[in-house]
Amino acid sequence: MNKTTLEKQKIVVQIEEAAKKYADIKKNTENEISKIKNLLLNIGVPGSTIVKLQPIWQHDVNYLLKKETENLDTEISKKAG
Repeated sequence: MNKTTLEKQKIVVQIEEAAKKYADIKKNTENEISKIKNLLLNIGVPGSTIVKLQPIWQHDVNYLLKKETENLDTEISKKAG
């Protein structure tokens, strides 16, 4: 296995770790915002204000990161095969 292949494998792992961290941050953020929304609802803040408490997530991030790893995996497989 040459150095380029090893480097690409490391990059795949790093991308996968970043994607997991991103998913964890997204989940934790959504949970925290939910708690804040409930608190605000309970103290009488109008729902029209509360619904605006939304983070803006780019829905294609997971797809794009997965595509990156697939492209690298394909390159690795071609060199290994």
